[in-house]
Amino acid sequence: MNNSTDVFYIVYQSLEIRLDGIIDSTEWDEATVISSLKSPWAFDKKNHTVFRCFFSDHYFNFSFNVIDKDIKVINNSDKHTVAEGDRVELFLSPTPTLDTYYCLEVAPNGKVLDYKAKFYRKFDTTWCFKGCEVASKLTEKGYAIEGRLPITEMKKLHLDLQKGFHMGVYRADCTSLGDSFDWYTWIDPLNKTPDFHVPASFQLCRIRDKHN
Repeated sequence: MNNSTDVFYIVYQSLEIRLDGIIDSTEWDEATVISSLKSPWAFDKKNHTVFRCFFSDHYFNFSFNVIDKDIKVINNSDKHTVAEGDRVELFLSPTPTLDTYYCLEVAPNGKVLDYKAKFYRKFDTTWCFKGCEVASKLTEKGYAIEGRLPITEMKKLHLDLQKGFHMGVYRADCTSLGDSFDWYTWIDPLNKTPDFHVPASFQLCRIRDKHN
């Protein structure tokens, strides 16, 4: 995927999720699934992350189900510490060139690091994704993240559901707090070193027609 002519379609459902971090509930049964995350910089590493998403009348709903037997997080009020440990990441951009894009990083404890950015790696961490809601839950095998973003807010950010927006899905598996990670991405950007903040790691996405 990630060809200029390729489009990844995300399903619409009329139901809304119950935000509780439980991914095996019925509202996720018909969601669009991405289970093909890869680690291009460590070929011996296997993906243990399943991302699901769907649009409802009011929200873009998403979830991550992660197998991780050694969860590492920093528990304090500083949102920047999310980037020091295990986390999943969702990036959204109205354009393929990342003139402005929006980033959501979520730790297993549910702490959120959200920010907007401009290519290349110009971050504004004072920005917040208005209306974003997230729930987390530790599981027997790792952790689950469930969240939703208001469609009204996405439209204000020029993330067009019909014409298309660009999305990146990622995971950082921490091996040493703040220091060492295994990096997983949905789309391989073909970089020699890990870097998600490049256009090549995003995929053009659209909502699937409600009547199909």
